[in-house]
This record gives sequence, C-alpha cells and structure tokens, in this order.
Amino acid sequence: MSFQMDDPDGSSSSEVVAEINMTPFVDVVLVLLIIFMITSPLALSGVNILLPKEHSKPVHFKTEPAVLSVTETGDYFLDKVPVKPEDLSDKLKLLQGSQTDFWLYVRGDKRVPYGSVMFALALAQRVGIKNLSLLSEPAQTARSTSSQGSP
Repeated sequence: MSFQMDDPDGSSSSEVVAEINMTPFVDVVLVLLIIFMITSPLALSGVNILLPKEHSKPVHFKTEPAVLSVTETGDYFLDKVPVKPEDLSDKLKLLQGSQTDFWLYVRGDKRVPYGSVMFALALAQRVGIKNLSLLSEPAQTARSTSSQGSP
C-alpha cells in the first residue's frame, strides 16, 4: 500500500507504509467464536435427558469423572454408550480400574422411576465406587425464591 505523504518542510515524497490489515483477522476470530459458542453446549452434555433443577455448588475434580445417565425409559448410558443393566457392574469395574480418585456422575432424568436411579447408585457402591455425584440443572432464581418461603 503506498500513498503520497507531505513532509513538514513542504516537499512531498512517495513512501511505502507497511501496516497490518486487521479486518481479516477480526473476521476469522469472530467466526471461530461463533463456532465455539454453538458447539460447546453440544460437547458438554451426554445423553439428552431432562435434569431436575436444584441449587448446588459446582464440584471441581482432578480427573475427568465418568457419567452414568438414566433416561426416562430406564435405559442406562455410560459416557453416551448404551449399557444393559446386567452389564453395568462389569463396565463400572472396568472404567474404575485401579484409580483411587475415581468419580462417577449420575444423571437421572426427572421423570425416571426412583428405583432405576437407586439401582445405579447401589450397583456403583457394590463395585466399590466411593465418590458419587448426582447432577442437576441450576434452579431459576425467580422460581427458587418463591418456592422456598420465608426463613
């Protein structure tokens, strides 16, 4: 890119100015931002279930926990892979291996029968998994304040 510049003494000279054009860079960054905004919620959840909404603090782990999902129909999924109830014990043992800090998230659809989630919890306990966490969706603040009543 070149253009005519006037010197302070009044003479004019032709000089090349090297300048980075930021417009294509900004365009690429915005496109990447949109792509990540669309794909990140898809990568977060496993099997599509409707979780109950409750107030809880987030838990941080050193290792990535396994996720056991129980669907509305009572089907079990271990990290998005369908598992038969009779094979669940072996799959959990294999997944836990010799890890001492193994965590298992249990995601139960709010419409699932209580016995299906309890079966999964009892089975995890029998296998020897000591670190369990039940997942829920964050409750809406307007709904939570009206449902709690006065202290």
